[in-house]
Amino acid sequence: MAPPKPVLMNAFYDQLLAFLKELVDMYPDDPDFSLGLTGVRLMKTTSPKFLLTQFYDGSKAFEDQILTKNEKFFLDHSFQEFSTDDGFDFNILAKLKGYVGTMSASSKEAVWSYVQNLYKLVKAYHS
Repeated sequence: MAPPKPVLMNAFYDQLLAFLKELVDMYPDDPDFSLGLTGVRLMKTTSPKFLLTQFYDGSKAFEDQILTKNEKFFLDHSFQEFSTDDGFDFNILAKLKGYVGTMSASSKEAVWSYVQNLYKLVKAYHS
């Protein structure tokens, strides 16, 4: 039996906020990660289902690439699926592409772990 939707939603936001916090710590001079952290906190309180739906709708077609950690796909894809017309356009995956080349292997593994966990949580939420 799957956990209740509120549990999955809270776990998604916990993972996303932890991910962004680590990115803020790794790249303190990049204001986009701090802005993203603030935006996610705001979305969690004002429209909590929005990010779950956006993430799921944008990523479900790429489940295989996410679960197999396909770095070539990650580097080559634009991730425009995560852009919106409603003002919230922080595209964390597209932003990370600029940093992947300088990341250590352990940092890349951590990024994949977060992305996989986020995907699994939104998939379970929408199932």
